[in-house]
Amino acid sequence: AERTARMTELTRALGSLPLQFHFPLSTVSHDWLSEAVRYFGPMKILRWREKAGELAGWVPTEEETWQLQSRQALMSILACAKWTLERVAPAKPLLFGATLRPATDSDRVTFAPLAFEWAEGPAADPLQLALQLSMSTEEVKLQVEMISGGWSDWSESWSLEAGTLQVEMSTAICGQDEGDKLMLHQVLGAECLEVTGEAHRVATAEKLIAVVCLSQLRWGADAPPWRPRELRRLETRARA
Repeated sequence: AERTARMTELTRALGSLPLQFHFPLSTVSHDWLSEAVRYFGPMKILRWREKAGELAGWVPTEEETWQLQSRQALMSILACAKWTLERVAPAKPLLFGATLRPATDSDRVTFAPLAFEWAEGPAADPLQLALQLSMSTEEVKLQVEMISGGWSDWSESWSLEAGTLQVEMSTAICGQDEGDKLMLHQVLGAECLEVTGEAHRVATAEKLIAVVCLSQLRWGADAPPWRPRELRRLETRARA
């Protein structure tokens, strides 16, 4: 009876998250349900990032609920979450989830930009974490940017590309089965992105899902005027 009550509690906890299961959770073991609640519970959802208007800045807009079609899909995503956490510093990292939507159809696949916004600070200075992934048979590129005041056209940004931001970040990308996965690891201060897997095989999969783990960041210029506490605790300074 106690185990049944615990299973009911875990199922209810999963039902409160932005996930939809199209298979009976009774087919999943107690241990796997516990793992799902552990990883998905604190996960933040990255929304698609779009321009708010002609004279406005970029903002996170739509969010797509994860549609898990099978037990295998759940296992695949859990494997991705575990991998990202194994690759980062043993702090309390931030875990994000996203559905990837191809924005172009060519030899190079570029996915729609994603963002998460912390809006609890000063009204004029919400902070956004923005990501965009693109891949070809020769290269995988992950753009990472922090934007202060992202709703406005006077926003200020820090990015890997400009050298004003450094991050320790692991990203795992998978489809709805236990097939090919693409693993990306950005080491703090490194110029190159570590890539494991074949990008062209993953890019053609349907309903790609990404799990992103941010464990450290370093500002290459003056930090934004406001940052949430959970982000400040990941900040590290360059060694003298």
